This record gives sequence, C-alpha cells and structure tokens, in this order.
Amino acid sequence: MKHKLSIWLIILLTIPLLSFVLQSGSHQIKLKQNVRVLKNGKKIENISEVFYDYSKGTMIMHQTEPFEHYLYTDAKGEIKIYYPEKNEVYLSRDPNKITDQSILFYFFSNRLYDFGIRDMGFTVSKTEIKDKYVVTWWKAPNESMPIKQIEIVHDADLPIYMAYYNHNDEIIQKNYYYDYNKKGEVPVQVPQKILEISYISPKDSIITQTISTDIKYGLEASSKISQFKIPLNAKIIRN
Repeated sequence: MKHKLSIWLIILLTIPLLSFVLQSGSHQIKLKQNVRVLKNGKKIENISEVFYDYSKGTMIMHQTEPFEHYLYTDAKGEIKIYYPEKNEVYLSRDPNKITDQSILFYFFSNRLYDFGIRDMGFTVSKTEIKDKYVVTWWKAPNESMPIKQIEIVHDADLPIYMAYYNHNDEIIQKNYYYDYNKKGEVPVQVPQKILEISYISPKDSIITQTISTDIKYGLEASSKISQFKIPLNAKIIRN
C-alpha cells in the first residue's frame, strides 16, 4: 500500500514539474496576422504581428495598418492598448476587449474550452455529443446582457464554431475556426483562418476574416515587439 502511495506521489509531483519544463522550453511564439473587414460594401484591412511569451503568459500585438497601435494582455486579465501617434494608453480589465482585438490569446494560453467567457460570468447549461463533435451551451449570468447564450462546438480538443444568441434566440454572431496548423515544431495548434459574421440587422452583416501566417516558435520567434515598453509619459485612459 505504501509502495502504491509513493508511486502516486511521484506522479503527482512530476506532472507540474513536466508542465513547467515544457512551458519553459516553449519560450515564445509569433505570427503575422491579416484581418479583412467587409462592412457596407467597403473593405478594411489590418496588418499586425502577434507575439506570445509562454514563460510570462503575456501577448503583444503590434498593428501597423491602417493605423499603428500596440495591444498588451496577460493571464491576469490586464489589457493595455497604446496609440503611438497620440501617446495614449488605454487600460482595461474587460475580457471582451481581448476577444475584439485578438482571440489568439486564448489559443496561445490554451483556453480553448471557454474562450474566457467564464470570466464574464457565463456558466455551462448543457453539453451534448453530435456525431464526432462536442457542443457546449453557455448561459449568460443575467438578463441585462445583450447575449442570452453562447454555443461552442469542438472537434476533439479544437474549437471549430462559436455562435452568440440574443434574447429572442436569434444568432447575432457566428465564428468559424479552421485550417489549423500542424503541431510539428510548434507545440500549439492555431487556426490559420477565422471567419466571423456579425448580424447587425436582418439584411445587413459585418464579415471579418482573420488569416495567420508565418508562424514561428522558439528562437525563430524572436521579435522586436517583445521588448516594447509603453512610454512613462503616455496619457492614461481607464475603462
């Protein structure tokens, strides 16, 4: 009996140690991101570089077009958005801002089950299996929110679909995640293509396509933006 307990103790102590070693060895990942937004017949294109540091749990996004800004976020939920032209920094702890700016944070930090909506108070109301897919329904914490529930569909461990429902049980937004990179030398799988459809009226919608390319990992992922620091004299704007 003591022998079995010793074995289990070794296993329990080894798991977090292995996790630490793997995370420390992972170091960093970066990629290029191209976001195309189609609204009212007009197309807007955003180009940025995204860098994630596994040892710190921090992500920095540097957008260069159509206007320059930096986004910083971490596992604690802190969000900073810096605009060099105005020398202003926007501070927030609203998890919605991460989703709006770069949902890749949740892929890098391996929060693929809930995409951070648990932090907003959503709770699981139902889980079901449909063919090979796992469908999870999340209900809003209260009726004051414009979203009644969220549906997330996983294929194995990877999310492939997400839908937001209003209080009339109508879909107001759909997200599709596909064309995942093969792990290979990169320890995480990231959707190289994300399609988002937001229904602003029965006859009108906003279509956003995010394409990620040039995924680098480890020493190959070294980037100048990893060293970026917001100037101390930047004007602070709090949410």
